[in-house]
Amino acid sequence: MELDSDTSHPVSHFGEYVLDRNLVVAFHSHATWEMVLQTGGSSTWTEGSRTCRLEMGDLLICPPRVPHGKTHRGNSEFRIYFAGLRMDPERWPSLRPLLSQKHMVKIGQAGEITRNFRILEDELLAERPQQQEGVWLAWKQLWLGVYRLACSPRRTWNQANRWLAQRVKSLVEAQPGERWTLPGMARLMGYSPNHFAGLFKQQSGRTFHQYLLDARIEAAKAALQLGEQTLTEIALQSGFGSSQHFSAAFCRKTGTSPSRWKFPGKPARK
Repeated sequence: MELDSDTSHPVSHFGEYVLDRNLVVAFHSHATWEMVLQTGGSSTWTEGSRTCRLEMGDLLICPPRVPHGKTHRGNSEFRIYFAGLRMDPERWPSLRPLLSQKHMVKIGQAGEITRNFRILEDELLAERPQQQEGVWLAWKQLWLGVYRLACSPRRTWNQANRWLAQRVKSLVEAQPGERWTLPGMARLMGYSPNHFAGLFKQQSGRTFHQYLLDARIEAAKAALQLGEQTLTEIALQSGFGSSQHFSAAFCRKTGTSPSRWKFPGKPARK
């Protein structure tokens, strides 16, 4: 979508495309920084004599007024998010030196900011007057995500650096009731499901499904301790499909039923 030409707006254009492998994108440039996030398949982009191949989870950042385009035909369908974003030099003094002013830059393993693109998309589609404030907040969060990635573009996955497991845990623990799946989380992190599953188990010592169940049980325990919700409400809030599913999983994990779980304070209502 092309947005208002108002210079105070932080986003010049935005979109999500599922494109045919044979499609090419003619050379073009913008007055804003353009970001292309590969969320499926692969694509190759050209800027002058430079080419850059994007795999799933890679982020391409092209500075203002630098012509670039997709000139190579691929082997399969591909999916991308793209956005044209202003950068406020006063707001991002530490980020600007990390990005080239003359050439496009690729940041690998950037799938975590897919969520930021989706949030920005939701805010752009919101009705005014709420839209303006939401877009500015989403714009700042997206740039913050890019800054964090640009500071450490070559993360290593080993026992000493457990960034992947920590990021996954922070997302799940913040929203245990979300419909998390291994393929969905792998896509969010920028990996294939098999690669993600192996990395997560290596770093956490548990499979993703084991961790997800444990995290939901812990969230349920905290809610039970408060004693302010029914068992059904706690079950759904913690990510279980029903109170029966929740009770069975809770009993297997703790050796007792949720209703018999002893906490100080008022017990949960039946």
